[in-house]
Amino acid sequence: MKTLITSIAIFAAAVTAQAQSFELKTNPIGAAFGAYNLSVEVPLPSNPTVTLNASAWRYSADLKDFFYLDLNGGASIGIRKYVASNSGEDKGLYLGAASRYISRSSYVGTRNTDGSGWSYQMKDTDYASAGFTLGYKLVFERLTIDAFAGIGRKLYKQEIPNWDWHVDVMSGLNFGYRF
Repeated sequence: MKTLITSIAIFAAAVTAQAQSFELKTNPIGAAFGAYNLSVEVPLPSNPTVTLNASAWRYSADLKDFFYLDLNGGASIGIRKYVASNSGEDKGLYLGAASRYISRSSYVGTRNTDGSGWSYQMKDTDYASAGFTLGYKLVFERLTIDAFAGIGRKLYKQEIPNWDWHVDVMSGLNFGYRF
């Protein structure tokens, strides 16, 4: 996981070093609840943008017990095409494609051989997914507000919890600054 996040950080630094401008984003509302993320969005020459994201979760013990889930961290990469932008600016409505990797632990149930019910163990249930997003970005000079939602398909699962879906729901609200 550390190697993946380090690789994304190095890639982001290399891409932004040659770009004329880039945008750094985070979600302070999520951080207040223990969900930390940092994103960089870089425009490409033909109008789409590339977004790289690294996330970490530090939920309270009560919240982990309530959801039977322990999210550790994640990384994603996506590409966005701004629909209503005739001048090539990255603002307004956009469609995107994204892939992500989530590191998590969950309770996985196995049926007891003696027929007495189920036994549960906390196991690594990491997954990778690919999907599509729809979003909108407001731009105020150098400050931005970016909201998106999307859906994807889990393509890889390390261990399958008995309650897990094959669908990955993606969403976010980020506040950013353009450099």
